[in-house]
Amino acid sequence: NPVAYLAVDGEPAARARLERLKDELHSGPLDRPADFAFVPHVTVARELAADRIDAAIAALADYTADILVERVHVLAWQPDRTWVPVADAPLAGAA
Repeated sequence: NPVAYLAVDGEPAARARLERLKDELHSGPLDRPADFAFVPHVTVARELAADRIDAAIAALADYTADILVERVHVLAWQPDRTWVPVADAPLAGAA
């Protein structure tokens, strides 16, 4: 579906920690083949018309923000096309 999102960027060490976290979360009972390549991002809006995606890209082209990630939330996709939180965990010392 058409989605506007902000890509997550940052220093290589922080990106590597994020990639390791993703790998650790996709292990054990959550291990499954990936449908898509991992793209760390923040979703801005979904199911947009093409002109709205173009407007979002233009409006957010220079947007940057520094954030501290303190928790991971596990979400489950529902038949009504919504995400529902099913678990969360604090990240000890991770940013």
